[in-house]
Amino acid sequence: MRERFRTILGGGALAAALLAPSTGFAQFYLGGGGGQSTFDDLGEVRAACATVGATCTLDDTDTGFKLFAGYRFSEYIALEGGYVDLGEAAADTIVPVTATAALSAHGGYVSLLPQIPVGTVGTIFGRIGLSIVEAELTASGGGASFSDNSGAAGVVFGGGGEVHLTEQVSIRGEWERHSFDEALDIAGVEVEAPDIDLLSVSLVLRF
Repeated sequence: MRERFRTILGGGALAAALLAPSTGFAQFYLGGGGGQSTFDDLGEVRAACATVGATCTLDDTDTGFKLFAGYRFSEYIALEGGYVDLGEAAADTIVPVTATAALSAHGGYVSLLPQIPVGTVGTIFGRIGLSIVEAELTASGGGASFSDNSGAAGVVFGGGGEVHLTEQVSIRGEWERHSFDEALDIAGVEVEAPDIDLLSVSLVLRF
């Protein structure tokens, strides 16, 4: 994982050095939006249900949102960081006992956005960077309950496009994946961290 981070950070530093701001173009921007999050590989939620004596039905989608700020060095690259709430995956059952379990995740990210202008209409962009989230797992049922949390670091990647409504306002549509190699330490047990997708629409304000 450390080598993976060093490679990404090294590539980011090189890109920023090669594509330095050009006078009159560099732009600061703010944005925010939301959409649907999807959790993959939810073995830890099934395990949480089993801990309280139940086999649960999973709901792996929720609503997620994010707030971000960025700086465009040129027409072709930007650096962006922000806060993301990826919602939660939930599970429940009434047989043999009433039980519920949920895994939620939120945190921060920083990433490079290589971009290709599409005339004056908008841009197409990719995303690659680092993601650090705090995950919380809760479960209750059959007279038992527990709650615990753990941090995880990984990568975020994806892509999308922006349509410029005015010189200062754009609408962005994007798919991104927060992917984690390391395990979460939940209730003293290491469990595999899920990959989490976010399909979102955001409003971007440029200054």
